[in-house]
Amino acid sequence: MTSISLSSHKLDSELLCPTSKSYANRALILAAIDKRPILIKDLPHSEDVEFMIDGLVGLGINVLKKNNDVEIIGCIDDVKSGCSVYLGEGGTTIRFFMALVSLLSVPVKLKVHPRFLKRPINEYIKLLNSLAVKVELGEDFILVQGPIFKGQKIEVDCSKSTQFASALELISEKANLDVSAVNLVASGGYFKMTKKVLEDLSESTTYHVPVDFSSFGYFAAFAALTTPVTVTNAHVIDPLQGDSQILEFIKRMGGDFKLTSRGVVISPIKEFSSIIVDGSSCIDLVPTLMVLMGLSGKEQKITNIKNLRYKECDRLEQMQKLLSHFEVPFSYDENSDVFTIQGITPMTKYKKIETAHDHRMVMCAGMMVKMFGGGEVAPVEACAKSFGNFFEYFR
Repeated sequence: MTSISLSSHKLDSELLCPTSKSYANRALILAAIDKRPILIKDLPHSEDVEFMIDGLVGLGINVLKKNNDVEIIGCIDDVKSGCSVYLGEGGTTIRFFMALVSLLSVPVKLKVHPRFLKRPINEYIKLLNSLAVKVELGEDFILVQGPIFKGQKIEVDCSKSTQFASALELISEKANLDVSAVNLVASGGYFKMTKKVLEDLSESTTYHVPVDFSSFGYFAAFAALTTPVTVTNAHVIDPLQGDSQILEFIKRMGGDFKLTSRGVVISPIKEFSSIIVDGSSCIDLVPTLMVLMGLSGKEQKITNIKNLRYKECDRLEQMQKLLSHFEVPFSYDENSDVFTIQGITPMTKYKKIETAHDHRMVMCAGMMVKMFGGGEVAPVEACAKSFGNFFEYFR
């Protein structure tokens, strides 16, 4: 476990935001199904994406890499024998890959980090079983044996995650599936994102990965608390990424932003207002928002956040620990699912903290430490999952 020492320095005035691993992994799966060579440009520095690419290579699919671009030459139809690949612990990576290899008539063993198997998976296995796909779980692997039963209609409950529905939607044309997503209360925009990538790749063999608004959220929240920042590669707000709502939340809290030819400019908040936010449509943003609200000096509320418990760790529990570490008062009503924060003004006080091995927890801790005048944060290596060079910006 590696720690890093952080200063209280502000961010640079102009920054490049990472691109989206959510878009990238969808495009990679579709490219692996497509018989046409597909060029995917501007991939993010994300462990989840690297594992996806390595997994495709492990299947025997021809992949050419150059800088931040990849070209997928082969396709799933070329895979004729079983194999074993390592996929880490990323939810999109593993769940999407399970759907991909369910198209095969040979067994594929997906080696995974045991942490992943503590997250929701049984509902997905039942869905695949209903489509004649056999799935076996071990302590650190998932064995998938297809082929999937084609030409079916299937209803997918999205109350905990949309990833199951998105995974099956990605292979829907190849498997002739009619996928119906129901109970889209948790990040429903991600299912629409899946359909958007399907549409884009049906019209072109080149795909540019958009900016990631989950990563953007760290820049925006820190700028709202400190000094203006321009994100030079963000020129539009993506409505399919729920985390793009950070800009509207900042505006409601008393800040401002502008879409300019140079990028999105976020201005600091001079006088905070109290707001109430529905977290169900931006669940990955909620920890970042808790940091911003916790340092606002005002009472703030976030509702519908129970799905934080089903992430890489129990983020609801971990964020309560983080806020407590920095002496930010809060309360959580489990029955009404309302989280109330009594915002404070940060003090200059050296802090040292070790979080759960979860990229979003580490990055939120990093922001808090900097706002409190500097300190140490661990485990740094967890950031590789989505934003590997986070601490090059937040140093």
